[in-house]
Amino acid sequence: MKNLKNAAIVASVVVAAGIVFALKQTQKKPAASVPATAAESVADEGGARQPAALPRLVDLGADKCIPCKQMAPILEELKTAYAGQLEVEFIDVWKNPDAGSQYGIRVIPTQIFY
Repeated sequence: MKNLKNAAIVASVVVAAGIVFALKQTQKKPAASVPATAAESVADEGGARQPAALPRLVDLGADKCIPCKQMAPILEELKTAYAGQLEVEFIDVWKNPDAGSQYGIRVIPTQIFY
């Protein structure tokens, strides 16, 4: 039963990551006349070009939360497997309660993709 639950968690995270990457791939392609470096950047308020942000997975949990501990190796695996393609961040909401309220979470662990 425990393995089934872990498999379901892993499958959920992998499916969500796949959706993020699929959506990112289907975004509008830049015009042929635009250099690749310009297409991979965005303009800030002053018009300067900044590198485009990677998709991000934020895991909100706590170091002492058992389900959060179970997610830790999965998140590390995602961080390694998608290095340079996905930012993975863990925020301990028991140590940093403002982060939890910033994201409006009610339960942990919570994973947010954006």
